[in-house]
Amino acid sequence: MDHDHGVAVGLIQWLAAELVDGLESGTIAGAAGESADLDRAGFGFSFVAVLSLLAFFGGRSNGRLQTFVLPQWVVFMAMLPLLWFWGLPVSLLQVFTNLLAIPLLSLLILPLALLDVGLAWLSAVFMKAGLLNTEYHAAFVAALDSLLAGVGETFWQLLTALQQQNWPLQFWQPLPVLLLWPVMLLLWRLGVSPALNWAATPLLLLGLFWPWRDDSEGVAYSSPEAAMLDVGQGQSLVFISGHHVLVYDTGARFSAHFDAGSALLVPLLKQAGVTRIDTLIVSHSDLDHAGGLDSVLRSELPVQKILLGQMLAEVPPWRSPVACRAMAEQGWQVIDAALHYRILALPTALQVLVAGSDNNQSCVVQLDWFGRRFLLTGDIERDLEQQLVAHFGVDLRSDVLVLAHHGSRSSSSAEFLAAVQPSQVWISAGFNNRFGHPHADVIRRLDAMNIPWYLTARDGALFMAPDGQLRTARSGWQPPWRQP
Repeated sequence: MDHDHGVAVGLIQWLAAELVDGLESGTIAGAAGESADLDRAGFGFSFVAVLSLLAFFGGRSNGRLQTFVLPQWVVFMAMLPLLWFWGLPVSLLQVFTNLLAIPLLSLLILPLALLDVGLAWLSAVFMKAGLLNTEYHAAFVAALDSLLAGVGETFWQLLTALQQQNWPLQFWQPLPVLLLWPVMLLLWRLGVSPALNWAATPLLLLGLFWPWRDDSEGVAYSSPEAAMLDVGQGQSLVFISGHHVLVYDTGARFSAHFDAGSALLVPLLKQAGVTRIDTLIVSHSDLDHAGGLDSVLRSELPVQKILLGQMLAEVPPWRSPVACRAMAEQGWQVIDAALHYRILALPTALQVLVAGSDNNQSCVVQLDWFGRRFLLTGDIERDLEQQLVAHFGVDLRSDVLVLAHHGSRSSSSAEFLAAVQPSQVWISAGFNNRFGHPHADVIRRLDAMNIPWYLTARDGALFMAPDGQLRTARSGWQPPWRQP
């Protein structure tokens, strides 16, 4: 077969694959949510796929079977690093989906659709010229439409059946194993013995889905990080140590089909190589803190332990959620050597002295991450702050204070700030939000006390390294409107 024809067929197959991208980048490939980043990811996928086809098949002759099978392997191998970079899991089902769906779409459905339109137009011309009866024209067009609809329905039934298959997913691969894939591509490109190539393929597939790390002892994450996500008018924080993950709040739910859990939190964790959440704490029931919870619980990431400031309907009893107050007397909880936390709750005698609002039910957590202390306060109000100061005193001191209630005027009193003595303050609030968070009085108070503060609406997501170095999503060279 002429090599130019091979390239053309490969490109046609890839263009057809774009039409079933919703299946591959969604349920089968592992959707990263409805964030704008997916547009950029899809842009990268398209370029890498087309470039890999051009580079591999340029000047190469292929048999008929190779023309249909080999392009799918080339695209799959070339996009492995990019898929993992964007936090998407990998499954061999992607390859088999393309092998079945793309020929059906490009060689059957698209030609049928064009034929349907063309013949229907020609039939209409004949009818106007008096060469075809109106009834025959209607019957002819209906027959064409029925044929196309039947083929299309069969196609979607096939995709649905593939979607329901429970094939293994891989979220991560060690670099030496990952490098074997382009090596095999190079061997294929250079024309090494087909027998050697087909012998190497099963070994690479075994390497792809081999359990390289033992999650029972905790995953060794290469990039420990503490992060406050930019979830708009809501809150979500992630603490990744060497081996474990703690999540505090899941962000807001914006509609029945879109929330910060699926759009931001889960993709960020997957991109970091996280395969499970060891501890998930939801401060209280407000949707801007708990709105993404259902998506997190439904994701591929199992949650080992759930702590709740208030019991939530999204957490069924079989998940064994624990009330934060029940943990208050147990002191520091050691997740691993770099990650400890404790619940700061008032004794019942003092709790009755504060307003019984949902905000004051927030789970207050003091967290030690690589020797730096964080104080996470949910939406607590000034009266609870005062009681915490009276009861815990100097024990409240922390390096980073996550400002209560998004910087609302009802919180962050001077007395509380003086007791915590933070080196910096993190504030999660939506840009130009209707509540006016953070309040100007709170910002003036922070400035008067010379406390540096960072705001997601201004700085984007916040990321701290184990050595205490802080970077923000807006600290790059690009202007703000071009940054994530």
